[in-house]
Parts: sequence; structure tokens; C-alpha cells
Amino acid sequence: MSNIRLRLPEIRARRRLSQRQVAAAAGVRPDTVSALERGAVHGIQFETLARLCDALGCEPGDLFELDRNGGSVANSDRTDEAAQIAALRAQIKPLTDEERRRALEWLEEATKSSQELLARRGGVPFAESWPIIREAREDPSRHW
Repeated sequence: MSNIRLRLPEIRARRRLSQRQVAAAAGVRPDTVSALERGAVHGIQFETLARLCDALGCEPGDLFELDRNGGSVANSDRTDEAAQIAALRAQIKPLTDEERRRALEWLEEATKSSQELLARRGGVPFAESWPIIREAREDPSRHW
């Protein structure tokens, strides 16, 4: 038989909050949070669930995990990742035309420089060029 487990301890710990802090932020009693975390309750009121979600900054689905005969199926990892991606996207500003032009110029110069270095090494990729590098270090008159 499958069981639904409340993931409150993990989410609370990830946010570095004590049971008392979560209880105060959610407007519930600390023993309610403790009982939920211990699995000493067999249900939760929607109002309490909504308060906990508000206090923890999560969605109701993040707080639950379906345990199918010993194998957990967690939703929160995907949700946490999606939230992190959304937060990062919000921080990204598009390049201006001038910034885009300069970036492309820099990439072209870097590509050209890499090709020149590769040609000077006789077409030997960098990872295979340690003997050449050692030789150059030992012979300071040799210029690369």
C-alpha cells in the first residue's frame, strides 16, 4: 500500500528554520509542526497547509511525497529546480546590440587565437602538448 509522507522536516531544514520559527510564521502552534513532522497526525486541514506553504514559500505539492511500497516519488526536487531556473532567468537581462556585437567579436578573436596556437603546436591539441610545453620551458630561447 502507498503512503503519503509530509516532507516538512526536509523543506524546513533546507530553509534553515526551526519548528518554532515555522510555527510562528505560519500562525500555528509549535506542537502542530512537531506532530506533523513526527507523522503523529493522519491528516491536515487545507488552511494549515496553506499557512505552512506561505511560511515556507512553497506549493502544497512540495510538502508531500508518495511512498509506494518503500520507494519514494518526490515532486519537490523538480519544483525546486524549476523555481531556481525561474529565479535565474529573472536575473538575466538581454544583451544590447552593442554588447552582442562585442561578444561576437571577442569570440571570433578567441577562436582565431586558439587556431593560431594550435597551428604553432603543429596541430597538437593542448591536452597532448605537455611534452612540447616542457621542452619550451627547458629551452628559453625557443619562442612559441
